[in-house]
Amino acid sequence: MLTERSGDLKRLARVAALVATVICAGSACSIVPTGGTPELVREVNRGDPLLQPFTRLIPTPPRDDWSAEQVVAGFQAAMASNDDENRAVARQYLTPEAARVWRPENGVSVVAEADFETPPISEEAREARIHATTAKRGTIDDDGRYRAAKGASDWAVTLVRAGNTWRIAALPDGLLLTEADVRRAYRPVNLYFLDQMGKGLVVDQVRLPVTPTGDFVKSVIQRLLQGPSGSLKGAVISDLPEGVRVNSVTTEGDIVVVDLSAEVQGDDPLFAQLQWTLHDLAKDWTIELRVNGERVGMRIRPNQSANFDQLMNPGAGIDAFYLHNGALTMLGSDNSSTPVSGPAGQETLRPGHKGPTYTEPALSIDPEPMVAAKSSAGGIWVTSSAESGRWQQWITGADLTAPSWDRYSALWAVERVGKTTSHVIRHDGGRPRRVAAPGLLNTKVKFFQVARDGVRVAAVVEDAGGVHVRLGAIVGRGSDMRVDHLQTLTDAVKDEGEEVLHIAWKDSTTLLVLLKTKAGKRLDAYSVGDGSREPLKSDERLRTIAALGDRMLAGTEKKGEILKFDSARSEWTTVIKEGAAYPIFPLG
Repeated sequence: MLTERSGDLKRLARVAALVATVICAGSACSIVPTGGTPELVREVNRGDPLLQPFTRLIPTPPRDDWSAEQVVAGFQAAMASNDDENRAVARQYLTPEAARVWRPENGVSVVAEADFETPPISEEAREARIHATTAKRGTIDDDGRYRAAKGASDWAVTLVRAGNTWRIAALPDGLLLTEADVRRAYRPVNLYFLDQMGKGLVVDQVRLPVTPTGDFVKSVIQRLLQGPSGSLKGAVISDLPEGVRVNSVTTEGDIVVVDLSAEVQGDDPLFAQLQWTLHDLAKDWTIELRVNGERVGMRIRPNQSANFDQLMNPGAGIDAFYLHNGALTMLGSDNSSTPVSGPAGQETLRPGHKGPTYTEPALSIDPEPMVAAKSSAGGIWVTSSAESGRWQQWITGADLTAPSWDRYSALWAVERVGKTTSHVIRHDGGRPRRVAAPGLLNTKVKFFQVARDGVRVAAVVEDAGGVHVRLGAIVGRGSDMRVDHLQTLTDAVKDEGEEVLHIAWKDSTTLLVLLKTKAGKRLDAYSVGDGSREPLKSDERLRTIAALGDRMLAGTEKKGEILKFDSARSEWTTVIKEGAAYPIFPLG
């Protein structure tokens, strides 16, 4: 048994509450004695995936002789209890009318600490207003989606006094939880849905509450059945039909038994959704689906769906490429260089060459890899990698972003029309057409990249607020297709001389952003799931960036170098010394 003290427990001592903390894993429970500063105790489970450890914080009701500040602190502690799902104890801190109208299910505000600012309250005062004075860290919406946030918390409550008893009369909907509360009471989960073609997996990262009354695996499957979060609504599909419920989740030997309320079609997409979603909880377990307790012959063996979507684990088998004197060249694992076959592999910067030159290339994947690039002749041109291939113009326009392929060989780019208008263009091999993107229309789009899952997009945009990175999703199919659910990922770059130099998808849930700042070059990895930022090792030579999983390449400002990131030495090393530019990975 491990014991850990949490900083947020100090607030419980301040409200003079006797809190019993109970920890259960399966049928094992232990009670921590009350009194003094409560201690959180965690049992670590190493076997049955249903016996996930959790920490119970039992809420205490208010006392009539508490001060206004003690009532607010006690209420916040009660909100943080995962032992009171309906927040019945928390409502005891409210007036009857406030308890009736308060909606705790309307999202979560996450703050650094639960510190409150209380103005002087006279003995005759019948009303008081108390503010949270801590820094805001994020929000969790009713879909379970976490988004990082900055600034001060604006959470405030109004209390009224009847006799000597204070109660909260007005407060915001939702919950106010500390970061420590969220770590204890919520768990991050990757839900897996299917792209619009039903052939690829798309990750939807959410946080689910852990409750003592139900097992977590069942909660995860129930959440999967509810469908994607708002950031992916209409952009993904599920092989699990609407209306199906989870009756129970149990274990029998080395089998996790999922009993559903209705029959489902036991095909590869369904199995892939379930196995990938339960990967972190039941990696080495067989999953058996039953219907109302009846065996229906559906079992998912461990790792059965590991290769359902090859792009989930691209590995080292996908090569890197770059332009060398204008020719698309493959970069071998031993840093060898081999021009690709066909027109794209022919040097266009050699002396005497009179044809168009090509820059900012993009490469599709099998079954027939295609090369796209911006041409000095105007527009975006495409050629196959076959010897008999030839360049063809797919997208016209005087001012276009670099091309970007999706996983189904459709080409994307943005045409900049004037200073504040941008049109998203898609070409699927037939003809180009505009795709509605209301959130990008009245901006200047500097970069536009489709993620390898074929659903998410990233764009660097300039508007009245400055330059920033936005994330969105490709929603719908055919004539109903649009780029939607746009949200801002980064702080706006406003200072003159600072700029976003480049972006690249590391994987479908991580976007790399290369910036030029007054302090020098900065390379950040942003999580699509929660918007959090992780600084990476940068280098003043970096100008463009390319990534695939743990592999990173960069083009330089000068000298025409290609750099590779050496993770063992944590530094950028030169692999091509001159004449090179625009390193890329397929679909990157």
